[in-house]
Amino acid sequence: MKFEAQPKQVSCISPDLVEKSLKASNNFLIFLNSLFGTDATESLKERYKIGSSKHWNGATVFWQIDHFGKVRTGKIMQYDATTGKRVKEPYRLIQWVHTALNLKDFSLSQCLFGLHFIAENGSENKPIAIVESEKTAIIASVFLPKYIWMATGGKEGLTAERLQPLAGRKVILFPDLNGFELWKEKAKHLINVSDITVSDYLQKRVSESEVKQGYDLADYLTNLPLYYPKEWSQPLPANNVNDRWRLINSICNLETAINSDDGETVLKQIDRIYSFFPDKETDLPIDLFRQYAPKALSIILN
Repeated sequence: MKFEAQPKQVSCISPDLVEKSLKASNNFLIFLNSLFGTDATESLKERYKIGSSKHWNGATVFWQIDHFGKVRTGKIMQYDATTGKRVKEPYRLIQWVHTALNLKDFSLSQCLFGLHFIAENGSENKPIAIVESEKTAIIASVFLPKYIWMATGGKEGLTAERLQPLAGRKVILFPDLNGFELWKEKAKHLINVSDITVSDYLQKRVSESEVKQGYDLADYLTNLPLYYPKEWSQPLPANNVNDRWRLINSICNLETAINSDDGETVLKQIDRIYSFFPDKETDLPIDLFRQYAPKALSIILN
């Protein structure tokens, strides 16, 4: 990874503190491990520099590292290790690292979470996907690796200043449902910064109650039929010959739909495959999903 010389002075955190924070675990990493397993979680931890803090027991640190390799600050947050949801009772557990360290005269200048990825060799032609939460960016990067996933850290974090390093890049916004209209309006004033579009995929496919709940891309991806718990391993044969043939036919149809870029048929075939395992306790054809999931998701989300 090559970093450019930084053009202006901003207050920064020591990179040694970042590395030290990576030596422990936290509730959010435990949740990621329940989704993706140890190897993938360790990879995500290293790539996104997911740190741990003693500020609260099991707390997570999302470091903001810019494209010059400078650590602007870190956001300390608390998550439930089982649900992956933020802890908001008895109050929202969130704090800045520079505040927790009581750093005097610290001039905060935030950047996009994940901005450091654009300094990687070979990243020049990859489109940028921007979401609100750091959690969503991390999870989405597993399902849709063709994008470089970044986060604003909140609805109001989508600004021209923070997008300036992405000038000339193709950018796709994936706002939470309750922030769609705001980001759609903001995008109109950001087109002079980058080639920017706003995805309305979630808006078209979720219920009214999910809109009110602020459903985001991470919620959607981890509830897709293509998502599977790590304990699902090898396919279990259907109960009889006819069921087996119907299952095989559905798998073949899924492959055909993917090859033809037919998103709606992809979804139908996935649902059909899952209908053979209604209790969700039997093993599913994981090898099939490992092979086709990234391509299928790309088709569905386009």
